[in-house]
Amino acid sequence: DQPPPYWGHGTLCSGESGGVGSVLRELRPAAVGSSAPSESGAVIFQEVLAALSRSGQDLSALRVRAIYLAENASRFDQYAAAKRAFEKRLGPEGVNERWLWHGTDKGTVPSILANGFLRDFNERGAFGRGVYFASNATYSLSSTYAKPEPGSGDQYVILCRVLVGEPCVGQARMDRPAQKPNAIELYDSMVDRIADPKIVVLSAGSDNRAFPEFVLCVQRAR
Repeated sequence: DQPPPYWGHGTLCSGESGGVGSVLRELRPAAVGSSAPSESGAVIFQEVLAALSRSGQDLSALRVRAIYLAENASRFDQYAAAKRAFEKRLGPEGVNERWLWHGTDKGTVPSILANGFLRDFNERGAFGRGVYFASNATYSLSSTYAKPEPGSGDQYVILCRVLVGEPCVGQARMDRPAQKPNAIELYDSMVDRIADPKIVVLSAGSDNRAFPEFVLCVQRAR
């Protein structure tokens, strides 16, 4: 229920606010021979890189230009409240909280950090209409989603906490999750498959079930 202990590390980005109530910090790798303490932003930088690598992304094919830590206490409180509601309804094991990726264009990043994933960002795809998240960063870094910046070729991908809950398999025609058998309650999300889903879709009305925390700016290796 509390903001992560690593908040406050990194270099504050002047003029790069994520919106009202948001703080954006740039994380930096440790310098050679650095004696930076283990709780520094350099360690978080390396952990995010490790998460990127574990997600199936070949780091040799990318140049990671910057990693930013997005701190928005009010939106984190809303996410924590949604998580508590999941725990009460589904039990701790049913929350199904995951770190997932979301690719977008640079211009949309500030709106996401300030307002979350609003229904304005909803898209219709193979697994229903909603905001798409992926366990594989390669999917999110497709130029369809992480649109390269003209000139520089920079792409942006966000590492998010996501409450998947109890999912159903989505279909292109679906605007929201299916209704549970013999109940009026809907499933919590739509996925490509129930066992180890690679794609998670949150429909309209699920705005507080995802928290964008790390923003990565990358370039394709030439």
